[in-house]
Amino acid sequence: MNKISLAGLALISAFAIAACDDGPAERAGEKVDDAGDRIEKTFDAATGNEGAMERAGRAVDEAYEDSKDAVKDTYEDITN
Repeated sequence: MNKISLAGLALISAFAIAACDDGPAERAGEKVDDAGDRIEKTFDAATGNEGAMERAGRAVDEAYEDSKDAVKDTYEDITN
């Protein structure tokens, strides 16, 4: 193995190890992201302004819950 390949492998390994721990900067970034999400939810609730993707996601969630309920009801009908 040549020196460049070995150095590259060592560099990639160092980044992989460093990426395992959440450092203070990453934790601070997550807090900022969470705060932004809360602000967006508050704004959407106050204005009733939801995007198409949010409406589509809600429809998918509702369809999923409906299908779970239907399966549960069918199972209860079969077993009773």
